[in-house]
Amino acid sequence: MLDFGLARRTSSQEDIPRVTTDDGTSIRPSLEAEPDLTRTGAKLGTPAYMAPEQHLSSPTDARTDQFSFCVVTWESLYGARPFAGSTSREARYSVLKGEILEPRDSDVPIAVRRVLERGLSLDPDLRFVDMNSLLAALARAPRRRVPRWAWGGAVAVAGLGMGMMGWAAEGDAGTTPCSDPAERWRDVWDDSVRERLQTAFVASGAKFAEPSWDTVEQTLGRYTEAWSGVYLDACEATHVHHEQSHETLELRMSCLRGRQQAVAALVREFSDADTSVVENSVEAVNALPRLVECSELARLQAAPRLHEELDARDTVPLHEALVDARAKESSARYPQAQAIVLGVLRDAESLGADDIVAEARLRMGSILQRRSEFAQAERSYLEAIWAAQRAGHRFLEAEAWVRLVWVTGVERFDPERAALWEEFAEAALDRVGGGAVLDAQLRHNVGGVLYTRRDYEGALAEYRLALARQTELLGPDDPRVATTHNHIGNALMELKRFDESEASCRQSLEIRKRLFGAQHPTVAASLNNLGELERNREHPAAALVHAVASLEIVGRSGGREEDVAAMIAGWALRELGRPREALPRFERALVMRTESDGAFAPRVVDVELELARTRAALGEYDVALAQLERVFELEAGRRDDVLERARALQTRILAERPAAP
Repeated sequence: MLDFGLARRTSSQEDIPRVTTDDGTSIRPSLEAEPDLTRTGAKLGTPAYMAPEQHLSSPTDARTDQFSFCVVTWESLYGARPFAGSTSREARYSVLKGEILEPRDSDVPIAVRRVLERGLSLDPDLRFVDMNSLLAALARAPRRRVPRWAWGGAVAVAGLGMGMMGWAAEGDAGTTPCSDPAERWRDVWDDSVRERLQTAFVASGAKFAEPSWDTVEQTLGRYTEAWSGVYLDACEATHVHHEQSHETLELRMSCLRGRQQAVAALVREFSDADTSVVENSVEAVNALPRLVECSELARLQAAPRLHEELDARDTVPLHEALVDARAKESSARYPQAQAIVLGVLRDAESLGADDIVAEARLRMGSILQRRSEFAQAERSYLEAIWAAQRAGHRFLEAEAWVRLVWVTGVERFDPERAALWEEFAEAALDRVGGGAVLDAQLRHNVGGVLYTRRDYEGALAEYRLALARQTELLGPDDPRVATTHNHIGNALMELKRFDESEASCRQSLEIRKRLFGAQHPTVAASLNNLGELERNREHPAAALVHAVASLEIVGRSGGREEDVAAMIAGWALRELGRPREALPRFERALVMRTESDGAFAPRVVDVELELARTRAALGEYDVALAQLERVFELEAGRRDDVLERARALQTRILAERPAAP
């Protein structure tokens, strides 16, 4: 009996249900394993048989045994393991990616394959409850075989991998080195792939799936066409015009390989799209690495090379894993992305590959930032900087400094420290001769810090500078351009320049409608800005229209868009003399903010103050006064302006409250 090392329930070979193939043969998956499947410390077996949680030294339980059992069973039935990898390291990253190989032609029923694939899920919660449930599912599996073509888009696009090395310098068999680059997109981005992805988007059920897909298809089409142009330019410069060295060609082709891998990784994520993936898909394709960088020789020469003392078989899989992690992050699959990056960090640090450590730390910081874990994100960006400095990875160092400015100054409300990071960011960009998009991002981030400091004129100037550069570099219809329009609207709103603010907010709204569709949450965010503008204008009826439209999009999602819309709607209803309808809006916002920020957070206090006003409007003076006491308690020693408003409300309530009989 094979002991997978955790669940101690004893099983015999007879416990395993038989599987009947189409030809009537009855087989039982074997529990025999390779002799090297042994326990080593906290981990059991070779990487090919180990569950993701074992690779990451995370807590394990009986569901871990399921994973290993399904690997062995798959190998018995199909004659090959479900995950690729000829070395331990390659096997490990194949498991962490969760990309199951298409099995060879087999008479094994398709229902059996589905059971095994569930047992091979990356997330233990998606596996069976226990081994008995898995065995029962195998026993119940129908005996009729489903044709292979019925799987359609279930098989992920194959990774580009090491096989791409040298593909431009030597050319494919029977082709010239600079033959049609479109051929290199076969099975990565072609008609069959587009058809499969469109089907996956529609099947997600997202109400914004079709407009999002239209934007994704157009953006990837432009990207791959531009890639082909850069490829031909690079190839012909060496092989046709003889004006470029082979060394320079390899630098450019290595860059292009990385861009193609990034597209392939996103395609894999889109092939299994759910609502969250579709929601993030437009921003994901617009965030693909820029192709112009593959023609910037100074940048290419400044990038660290693979360590000569390290075997490429050790380092290349780590780079590829980070490409996959970035695609998963862009698709909002944060736990999977984080798991991959943790594995890369462990291996890169053991190899002493500081350039890879720097990339992994930057990726981890980005993931943590997206998950609103800002303190940890700040630390990860700093660690990325230290590793980048050791490796001489100057562009990555500059990017980390630029990201730090926003995380520290805006998300962590520490504009003084962010001003220091700004100086480091400026110096880092000077050292690399400027970074185009990074320069624009820094100006935007500095604008956010100035806004936090209530320097709205300064913020407006920085935002406008960022917008001009973003529009020039990215085009007018880019999600980042829409965001900057929104932030310009916010600054103008604070400056009481309401007409100009409305123009900027509406520009953001129109861009987002074109890119994402009218029912996307980012459209709700722009509607909220317009609602907040009308609140500042003291036009409650108009504010309520925008807030209701926003809530119709996001529903009870619990996200930031619903939170802001609920607050605007509550204010508008109270101002319109409908405090009873306003009350549940504020109560909903209180629940959301307490869950996301904690009971003592400033945003929670803001809702408590609005609730006190609403209770007073309902004539519930004692309840309102009790709520104000909570505001005084929570806000003590913090924001003087909030305390001043609370005291003014308390004074008014005491004056209006009927005298006790």
